[in-house]
Amino acid sequence: MKKNLLFCGLGSIGQRHLRIIKKLYPNKFNIYYYKETKKEFLINSDLKINKKIKSLSKFYNIKKIKYPELKEKYFDFVFITNQPSKHLKFAIKFAKLRSNIFIEKPLSTNINKLNDLLKIQKKNKVNIFVGYNFRIHPLVRKVLQLIQKNTLGKIINSTSYFGEYIALAHEYENYKTSHYTDRINGGATLGFCHNIDLCLLFHKKIKKILFKIKERKFLNTKGDEVSSVIMRGANNELIYLQNNFYNYPKEYFFLINFKNGTIKLNLSNNSLKISNHLKKSITRYKLRNFKRNKMFEDEIKKFILTSQNKKFNSQSLISAINTQRLISKIR
Repeated sequence: MKKNLLFCGLGSIGQRHLRIIKKLYPNKFNIYYYKETKKEFLINSDLKINKKIKSLSKFYNIKKIKYPELKEKYFDFVFITNQPSKHLKFAIKFAKLRSNIFIEKPLSTNINKLNDLLKIQKKNKVNIFVGYNFRIHPLVRKVLQLIQKNTLGKIINSTSYFGEYIALAHEYENYKTSHYTDRINGGATLGFCHNIDLCLLFHKKIKKILFKIKERKFLNTKGDEVSSVIMRGANNELIYLQNNFYNYPKEYFFLINFKNGTIKLNLSNNSLKISNHLKKSITRYKLRNFKRNKMFEDEIKKFILTSQNKKFNSQSLISAINTQRLISKIR
Protein backbone atom coordinates (compact mmCIF):
# COMPACT_ATOMS: atom_id res chain seq x y z
CA MET A 1 0.00 0.00 0.00
CA LYS A 2 1.29 3.46 -0.90
CA LYS A 3 2.24 5.83 1.92
CA ASN A 4 0.97 9.39 1.99
CA LEU A 5 3.58 12.13 1.61
CA LEU A 6 2.87 15.85 1.97
CA PHE A 7 4.80 18.97 0.99
CA CYS A 8 4.04 22.13 2.95
CA GLY A 9 5.32 24.74 0.52
CA LEU A 10 6.52 24.00 -2.99
CA GLY A 11 9.01 26.66 -4.04
CA SER A 12 12.50 26.01 -5.40
CA ILE A 13 13.76 23.79 -2.55
CA GLY A 14 10.43 22.00 -2.25
CA GLN A 15 10.46 21.15 -5.95
CA ARG A 16 14.07 19.99 -5.71
CA HIS A 17 13.08 17.56 -2.96
CA LEU A 18 9.98 16.51 -4.90
CA ARG A 19 12.04 15.66 -7.99
CA ILE A 20 14.37 13.59 -5.83
CA ILE A 21 11.46 11.73 -4.22
CA LYS A 22 10.00 10.88 -7.62
CA LYS A 23 13.42 9.80 -8.90
CA LEU A 24 14.35 7.61 -5.91
CA TYR A 25 10.90 6.27 -5.08
CA PRO A 26 8.79 6.11 -8.27
CA ASN A 27 5.17 5.18 -7.60
CA LYS A 28 5.83 4.55 -3.90
CA PHE A 29 3.93 7.52 -2.45
CA ASN A 30 0.63 9.32 -2.80
CA ILE A 31 2.05 12.84 -2.98
CA TYR A 32 0.12 15.92 -1.86
CA TYR A 33 1.09 19.55 -1.47
CA TYR A 34 -0.27 22.54 0.40
CA LYS A 35 0.53 26.15 -0.45
CA GLU A 36 -0.70 29.18 1.42
CA THR A 37 -0.37 31.35 -1.68
CA LYS A 38 -2.32 30.78 -4.88
CA LYS A 39 0.60 31.74 -7.08
CA GLU A 40 2.71 28.80 -8.20
CA PHE A 41 5.24 28.17 -10.92
CA LEU A 42 7.58 25.44 -12.06
CA ILE A 43 11.20 26.06 -11.05
CA ASN A 44 13.68 23.91 -12.95
CA SER A 45 16.83 22.41 -11.47
CA ASP A 46 18.81 25.35 -12.90
CA LEU A 47 16.59 27.70 -10.80
CA LYS A 48 14.88 29.13 -13.85
CA ILE A 49 11.11 29.42 -14.21
CA ASN A 50 9.33 27.42 -16.88
CA LYS A 51 6.52 29.81 -17.79
CA LYS A 52 4.82 27.27 -20.05
CA ILE A 53 3.76 25.14 -17.07
CA LYS A 54 0.70 26.56 -15.32
CA SER A 55 -0.16 23.71 -12.95
CA LEU A 56 2.29 21.98 -10.61
CA SER A 57 -0.25 19.29 -9.76
CA LYS A 58 -0.62 18.29 -13.42
CA PHE A 59 3.09 18.53 -14.24
CA TYR A 60 4.26 16.49 -11.23
CA ASN A 61 1.12 14.31 -11.05
CA ILE A 62 0.45 15.26 -7.42
CA LYS A 63 -2.63 16.54 -5.61
CA LYS A 64 -3.04 20.03 -4.22
CA ILE A 65 -5.06 20.20 -0.99
CA LYS A 66 -6.57 22.95 1.14
CA TYR A 67 -5.83 23.69 4.79
CA PRO A 68 -8.87 21.86 6.28
CA GLU A 69 -7.79 18.67 4.48
CA LEU A 70 -4.53 18.62 6.46
CA LYS A 71 -6.52 17.32 9.44
CA GLU A 72 -8.66 14.89 7.48
CA LYS A 73 -5.88 12.70 6.12
CA TYR A 74 -2.90 11.01 7.83
CA PHE A 75 0.44 11.71 6.23
CA ASP A 76 3.26 9.22 6.85
CA PHE A 77 5.86 11.73 5.70
CA VAL A 78 5.75 15.53 5.72
CA PHE A 79 8.29 17.80 4.03
CA ILE A 80 8.19 21.32 5.46
CA THR A 81 9.69 23.56 2.77
CA ASN A 82 7.76 26.80 3.21
CA GLN A 83 9.03 30.06 4.70
CA PRO A 84 11.21 29.58 7.82
CA SER A 85 8.79 31.54 10.04
CA LYS A 86 6.16 28.84 9.35
CA HIS A 87 8.40 25.81 9.95
CA LEU A 88 7.72 25.27 13.64
CA LYS A 89 3.97 25.81 13.31
CA PHE A 90 3.64 22.96 10.83
CA ALA A 91 6.30 20.78 12.49
CA ILE A 92 4.47 20.85 15.84
CA LYS A 93 1.13 20.26 14.10
CA PHE A 94 2.29 17.12 12.31
CA ALA A 95 4.50 15.82 15.14
CA LYS A 96 1.33 15.73 17.27
CA LEU A 97 -0.31 13.70 14.49
CA ARG A 98 2.65 11.27 14.53
CA SER A 99 3.93 12.04 11.04
CA ASN A 100 7.62 11.68 10.20
CA ILE A 101 8.90 15.15 9.38
CA PHE A 102 11.65 16.58 7.19
CA ILE A 103 12.25 20.29 7.88
CA GLU A 104 14.28 22.33 5.44
CA LYS A 105 16.90 24.49 7.14
CA PRO A 106 16.74 26.71 9.09
CA LEU A 107 14.60 25.15 11.79
CA SER A 108 12.87 28.44 12.54
CA THR A 109 13.40 32.20 12.72
CA ASN A 110 13.58 32.36 16.53
CA ILE A 111 13.91 30.08 19.57
CA ASN A 112 10.23 30.02 20.59
CA LYS A 113 8.72 26.55 21.02
CA LEU A 114 11.91 24.67 20.10
CA ASN A 115 11.70 22.58 23.28
CA ASP A 116 7.98 21.98 22.67
CA LEU A 117 8.79 20.28 19.37
CA LEU A 118 11.52 18.17 20.98
CA LYS A 119 9.16 17.03 23.76
CA ILE A 120 6.47 16.06 21.25
CA GLN A 121 9.01 14.15 19.17
CA LYS A 122 10.19 12.14 22.16
CA LYS A 123 6.64 11.50 23.37
CA ASN A 124 5.28 10.34 20.01
CA LYS A 125 8.53 8.74 18.85
CA VAL A 126 8.45 10.29 15.38
CA ASN A 127 11.42 10.91 13.14
CA ILE A 128 12.29 14.60 12.65
CA PHE A 129 15.16 15.39 10.30
CA VAL A 130 16.44 18.93 9.65
CA GLY A 131 18.06 19.47 6.25
CA TYR A 132 21.54 20.75 7.05
CA ASN A 133 22.86 18.80 4.09
CA PHE A 134 26.46 20.08 4.22
CA ARG A 135 26.93 17.89 7.29
CA ILE A 136 27.05 14.87 4.99
CA HIS A 137 29.45 16.41 2.46
CA PRO A 138 32.38 13.94 2.10
CA LEU A 139 35.05 16.57 2.79
CA VAL A 140 33.17 17.92 5.81
CA ARG A 141 33.08 14.36 7.17
CA LYS A 142 36.84 14.09 6.51
CA VAL A 143 37.57 17.30 8.44
CA LEU A 144 35.35 16.20 11.33
CA GLN A 145 37.19 12.88 11.44
CA LEU A 146 40.56 14.67 11.67
CA ILE A 147 39.26 16.86 14.51
CA GLN A 148 37.80 13.92 16.43
CA LYS A 149 41.03 11.92 16.09
CA ASN A 150 43.06 14.95 17.21
CA THR A 151 45.30 14.38 14.18
CA LEU A 152 46.68 17.93 14.15
CA GLY A 153 46.25 18.72 17.84
CA LYS A 154 43.79 21.16 19.34
CA ILE A 155 42.17 23.94 17.33
CA ILE A 156 43.79 27.36 17.81
CA ASN A 157 41.40 29.40 15.66
CA SER A 158 39.19 29.16 12.61
CA THR A 159 37.79 31.39 9.89
CA SER A 160 34.59 30.54 8.06
CA TYR A 161 33.32 32.57 5.14
CA PHE A 162 30.24 32.35 2.96
CA GLY A 163 29.53 35.01 0.37
CA GLU A 164 27.10 34.98 -2.54
CA TYR A 165 25.70 37.82 -4.64
CA ILE A 166 22.05 37.47 -3.71
CA ALA A 167 20.74 39.28 -6.80
CA LEU A 168 21.98 36.37 -8.92
CA ALA A 169 21.31 33.55 -6.44
CA HIS A 170 17.61 33.20 -7.29
CA GLU A 171 17.11 34.87 -10.63
CA TYR A 172 13.52 33.61 -10.84
CA GLU A 173 12.42 36.17 -8.23
CA ASN A 174 13.09 39.75 -7.20
CA TYR A 175 15.65 39.49 -4.41
CA LYS A 176 14.35 42.68 -2.79
CA THR A 177 10.95 41.12 -2.13
CA SER A 178 12.13 37.55 -1.60
CA HIS A 179 11.85 35.95 1.85
CA TYR A 180 15.60 35.24 1.56
CA THR A 181 16.31 38.92 2.17
CA ASP A 182 13.49 40.05 4.45
CA ARG A 183 13.95 40.93 8.10
CA ILE A 184 12.11 37.92 9.56
CA ASN A 185 12.68 35.02 7.16
CA GLY A 186 16.04 35.94 5.68
CA GLY A 187 19.15 38.02 5.77
CA ALA A 188 22.74 36.81 5.53
CA THR A 189 22.77 35.33 9.05
CA LEU A 190 19.68 33.17 8.63
CA GLY A 191 19.90 32.61 4.88
CA PHE A 192 23.41 31.15 5.10
CA CYS A 193 22.76 29.31 8.37
CA HIS A 194 24.63 26.21 7.17
CA ASN A 195 27.86 28.15 7.75
CA ILE A 196 26.90 28.65 11.40
CA ASP A 197 25.83 25.01 11.64
CA LEU A 198 29.20 23.72 10.43
CA CYS A 199 30.98 26.01 12.89
CA LEU A 200 29.10 24.26 15.67
CA LEU A 201 29.84 20.86 14.15
CA PHE A 202 33.58 21.55 14.10
CA HIS A 203 33.82 23.38 17.42
CA LYS A 204 31.08 21.53 19.35
CA LYS A 205 30.22 24.50 21.53
CA ILE A 206 30.38 28.28 21.45
CA LYS A 207 31.31 29.68 24.84
CA LYS A 208 30.85 33.36 24.11
CA ILE A 209 30.17 35.87 21.33
CA LEU A 210 32.90 38.51 21.60
CA PHE A 211 31.87 40.78 18.74
CA LYS A 212 29.15 40.98 16.11
CA ILE A 213 28.17 43.48 13.47
CA LYS A 214 25.40 43.43 10.87
CA GLU A 215 25.04 45.86 8.00
CA ARG A 216 22.44 46.67 5.37
CA LYS A 217 23.82 49.29 3.01
CA PHE A 218 24.11 48.47 -0.67
CA LEU A 219 21.30 46.20 -1.89
CA ASN A 220 18.31 47.91 -0.28
CA THR A 221 17.03 44.75 1.38
CA LYS A 222 15.15 44.52 4.66
CA GLY A 223 17.43 41.98 6.31
CA ASP A 224 21.13 42.01 7.14
CA GLU A 225 23.34 41.90 4.03
CA VAL A 226 26.55 41.13 5.89
CA SER A 227 27.02 39.48 9.27
CA SER A 228 30.47 39.31 10.91
CA VAL A 229 31.04 37.57 14.22
CA ILE A 230 33.97 36.76 16.49
CA MET A 231 33.32 33.98 18.99
CA ARG A 232 35.14 31.99 21.63
CA GLY A 233 34.93 28.21 21.37
CA ALA A 234 34.69 25.59 24.09
CA ASN A 235 38.49 25.34 24.36
CA ASN A 236 39.02 29.12 24.21
CA GLU A 237 39.81 29.03 20.49
CA LEU A 238 38.86 32.10 18.46
CA ILE A 239 36.25 31.67 15.74
CA TYR A 240 35.79 34.23 12.97
CA LEU A 241 32.63 33.95 10.86
CA GLN A 242 31.22 36.04 8.04
CA ASN A 243 28.16 35.66 5.82
CA ASN A 244 27.42 38.21 3.12
CA PHE A 245 25.21 38.87 0.09
CA TYR A 246 27.95 40.49 -2.02
CA ASN A 247 30.50 37.91 -3.16
CA TYR A 248 30.54 36.94 -6.84
CA PRO A 249 31.14 34.22 -7.72
CA LYS A 250 29.98 32.33 -4.63
CA GLU A 251 32.72 31.62 -2.10
CA TYR A 252 32.47 29.19 0.80
CA PHE A 253 35.48 28.07 2.83
CA PHE A 254 36.83 27.16 6.26
CA LEU A 255 40.40 27.85 7.37
CA ILE A 256 41.19 26.02 10.61
CA ASN A 257 44.54 26.42 12.39
CA PHE A 258 45.59 23.65 14.74
CA LYS A 259 48.56 23.32 17.08
CA ASN A 260 50.30 21.10 14.53
CA GLY A 261 48.84 22.11 11.21
CA THR A 262 46.24 23.86 9.10
CA ILE A 263 43.16 22.77 7.17
CA LYS A 264 41.69 24.70 4.23
CA LEU A 265 38.26 23.37 3.29
CA ASN A 266 36.81 24.97 0.17
CA LEU A 267 33.18 24.00 -0.37
CA SER A 268 32.92 26.19 -3.46
CA ASN A 269 35.21 23.93 -5.48
CA ASN A 270 35.06 20.80 -3.28
CA SER A 271 38.71 20.77 -2.31
CA LEU A 272 40.61 20.14 0.92
CA LYS A 273 44.20 21.00 1.82
CA ILE A 274 45.76 19.52 4.97
CA SER A 275 49.12 20.91 6.13
CA ASN A 276 51.03 19.09 8.88
CA HIS A 277 53.76 21.23 10.51
CA LEU A 278 55.39 18.32 12.31
CA LYS A 279 55.66 16.09 9.25
CA LYS A 280 56.25 19.07 6.93
CA SER A 281 53.69 17.54 4.62
CA ILE A 282 50.76 18.77 2.55
CA THR A 283 47.89 16.50 1.49
CA ARG A 284 45.28 17.58 -1.03
CA TYR A 285 41.85 16.19 -1.90
CA LYS A 286 39.66 17.22 -4.81
CA LEU A 287 36.17 15.89 -5.59
CA ARG A 288 36.21 16.39 -9.35
CA ASN A 289 32.86 14.81 -10.22
CA PHE A 290 30.96 15.73 -7.08
CA LYS A 291 27.31 16.61 -7.66
CA ARG A 292 25.72 18.93 -5.09
CA ASN A 293 22.37 17.26 -5.63
CA LYS A 294 23.79 14.04 -4.18
CA MET A 295 23.82 15.64 -0.70
CA PHE A 296 20.09 16.29 -1.03
CA GLU A 297 19.51 12.75 -2.26
CA ASP A 298 21.53 11.21 0.57
CA GLU A 299 19.75 13.16 3.30
CA ILE A 300 16.33 12.22 1.91
CA LYS A 301 17.29 8.54 1.64
CA LYS A 302 18.48 8.63 5.25
CA PHE A 303 15.27 10.30 6.41
CA ILE A 304 12.98 7.85 4.57
CA LEU A 305 14.97 4.77 5.61
CA THR A 306 15.21 5.65 9.31
CA SER A 307 11.52 6.55 9.34
CA GLN A 308 10.49 3.26 7.72
CA ASN A 309 12.69 1.28 10.11
CA LYS A 310 11.25 3.27 13.03
CA LYS A 311 14.73 4.23 14.20
CA PHE A 312 13.73 7.07 16.47
CA ASN A 313 16.63 9.50 16.89
CA SER A 314 16.43 13.08 18.14
CA GLN A 315 20.04 14.00 17.27
CA SER A 316 19.22 15.86 14.05
CA LEU A 317 16.61 17.96 15.83
CA ILE A 318 18.84 18.61 18.87
CA SER A 319 21.71 19.75 16.63
CA ALA A 320 19.36 22.04 14.69
CA ILE A 321 18.01 23.49 17.95
CA ASN A 322 21.56 24.29 19.08
CA THR A 323 22.25 25.93 15.72
CA GLN A 324 19.03 27.93 15.94
CA ARG A 325 19.94 29.22 19.40
CA LEU A 326 23.31 30.42 18.12
CA ILE A 327 21.66 32.05 15.10
CA SER A 328 19.30 33.92 17.40
CA LYS A 329 22.22 35.21 19.49
CA ILE A 330 23.99 36.42 16.37
CA ARG A 331 20.85 38.03 14.90
